[in-house]
Amino acid sequence: MPKCAFVTDHQSIDVDFDMPLITDAANTIELDAAVVEWDDTNIVWSNFDLVILRSPWNYTNKLEEFLRWGERVTSATKLINPLDVVKWNLSKDYLIALQDAGVPTVPTYITNPDIGTDDNFSAFFKLFSSSSDFVMKPLVGAYSRDVKRFNWGDLRSAFMHLDYLHRKNSPVLMQPYMNSVDSYGETNLIFIDGIYSHSIRKGALLLEDGTVNPPDFQYRSSRNASPDEINLASQALQYVSNKFNLSEPLLYGRVDIIHDENGAPMILELEVSEPSLSMPIYKQSAVSLCEAIKRRFNTMNV
Repeated sequence: MPKCAFVTDHQSIDVDFDMPLITDAANTIELDAAVVEWDDTNIVWSNFDLVILRSPWNYTNKLEEFLRWGERVTSATKLINPLDVVKWNLSKDYLIALQDAGVPTVPTYITNPDIGTDDNFSAFFKLFSSSSDFVMKPLVGAYSRDVKRFNWGDLRSAFMHLDYLHRKNSPVLMQPYMNSVDSYGETNLIFIDGIYSHSIRKGALLLEDGTVNPPDFQYRSSRNASPDEINLASQALQYVSNKFNLSEPLLYGRVDIIHDENGAPMILELEVSEPSLSMPIYKQSAVSLCEAIKRRFNTMNV
């Protein structure tokens, strides 16, 4: 009987709200599955026919080790989503690629640690000085770690945060803050096996006073995505499929969308490596995921 692994880590499993639903669904449809930690050196990955990334979110602290692990798994079995896609998606400069391809995204500037803090802020200011607030986040990051909102009246704190991230050898993504997030929030659209599954509203996590709310479920609620939002999310996922010449749809994906000052949707983030899928809000999605995995087994003839 073919077997799959759902990959997490010992720190993240407690905040993976999807995993209990996924394992229950796997049991219900008799999918042979195990929950494993990616950095457990005792795991023999060739024992699994599919290795599926779910919540290995401590990779941000050991990125090179995680990528080497991905190479080993890919040489031993089938990793989902594919490693090339994961590598591309782990660094948020993919937003620049989407933007260059004509996919509406939040305007983005990537800092250059070699030119110093003053010059980076000058370059960002020239591009986006019309915004009242702005956001900084690590180029590689998960679970909102080190993501902060600033205003132009508190540049000292912003300079300190940029210096802090640069000292961690992390380029930084800077974006104007879209005020619509404070009222409308963001729409997270979840796709399973290339098909739109469900969407949620996520409330503002970056508050005006600099406070950062954790990405907990208390800030999430059900929302019906608009046709424009679904079309934009589909456009972004199609870009990924075309870029990597994928022969089958991505098993999972999440597209986070906010609105500009005119109400037009734009992509905040595209998550196709290890996204939370907000399954507790739409429990059937866990069954859909496991059924899609069984279909993969059928096409693999295992």
